Amino acid sequence: MSEERSRKNDLTQAEAYLRALSLASVPEEKKQWYVRWVERFVAFLGDKTLEFADREDAEYFISSLSRRPGTEPWQIRQATDAVRILLTSVFGKQWLPRGSDPYGDGSEQALDLLRTICRSRHYSPRTERAYAHWVQRFLAFCRERGIESPDTETCRTFLERLVLVGRVSASTQAQALNALAFYFNQVAGTGLGDLGDFEKSKRARRLPVVLTRQEVIRLLDAMDGEYRLMAGLIYGGGLRLMEAVRLRIKDLDADVSTTMIYTHVLNRPGLTVRSPADG
Repeated sequence: MSEERSRKNDLTQAEAYLRALSLASVPEEKKQWYVRWVERFVAFLGDKTLEFADREDAEYFISSLSRRPGTEPWQIRQATDAVRILLTSVFGKQWLPRGSDPYGDGSEQALDLLRTICRSRHYSPRTERAYAHWVQRFLAFCRERGIESPDTETCRTFLERLVLVGRVSASTQAQALNALAFYFNQVAGTGLGDLGDFEKSKRARRLPVVLTRQEVIRLLDAMDGEYRLMAGLIYGGGLRLMEAVRLRIKDLDADVSTTMIYTHVLNRPGLTVRSPADG
């Protein structure tokens, strides 16, 4: 009797999900793929039923998909959309429990998807935060002007405003452009298009202040323990700060005379420092 009740419940849920897909304007030819993503989500849950599934379960599922070799960004977007419609429309679950979307325009959902795709491509946390920052500012820019479907012209206006009003440097404007290109190509899936000529920053690049060799020696002599080791690696190998912080044993290939460091940014050998065995 319980098995028959379970089958009827599954059928009711399936019918409700198909209606939800229609209300969400999912094309008929894509509905079968949405259903397959939901089937994979159910299999991922194991013994946990859909009635008790939540946003955190969905995030773990999407994260597992992003780690699978060959998974494309559009598949992650489609799977996220499929599970979102299931949980919100069929089971009435909240989709944004960790943070709020105060404007109700889906911008937080877009930022979550951007972060997921960044992680699936093994981008550094700093790159992820920078991209999320610029996309958030761009979406706020569109919202303030009542722009519901931002296009190439909107992007050009936003980038020019950074220079004319914000007076940002060329590198900052370039970072914002890279973030928008990533958003339109990988998250929105529409492509950024040709921006043409737009106002670029003409601020002169600030020359960095560097230490002399003797000053570096004095600085290292003032350190001890793990801090001296990290500072020595950064100076001797040209590592970035976060590369040194996240360095793992598998990134080192030591022999008698040198230590080869495989950095996460370069993803290839290329930095050599003196081995501790050399004194």
